[in-house]
Amino acid sequence: MTSPLKTTLAIALLTAGLTSGLAFSPAARADGLNQDAPSRVVKYDDLAVSTQAGAQTLYSRIRSAAKAVCGDIHSSRDLQTSLNRLKCVSELVDKAVKDVDEPVLTELYEHSNVRYAGR
Repeated sequence: MTSPLKTTLAIALLTAGLTSGLAFSPAARADGLNQDAPSRVVKYDDLAVSTQAGAQTLYSRIRSAAKAVCGDIHSSRDLQTSLNRLKCVSELVDKAVKDVDEPVLTELYEHSNVRYAGR
């Protein structure tokens, strides 16, 4: 469950394996692995994430932040780059939802049809 003190979420990534285009994996900024990696902070202190409306708003914020961090999926004509970006978004959203650990958000996420099919 969400604690009263946990009202922000860092969405960050660590780039690796750039030999075949873009490859992404999620990493927490707190780890200090790559302080220069793209990141977005998602605030949700204004939301009641235990409600459907609050969870939907937070889910939208998480997806938007992940898309901003991973890059525009449709901006590349290279299929592999687009697939890597799609996977990046999926992995970051998955990690963020798990980090929030709110049942209503988790259920919303699990029933969404926008997750990367390669998992």
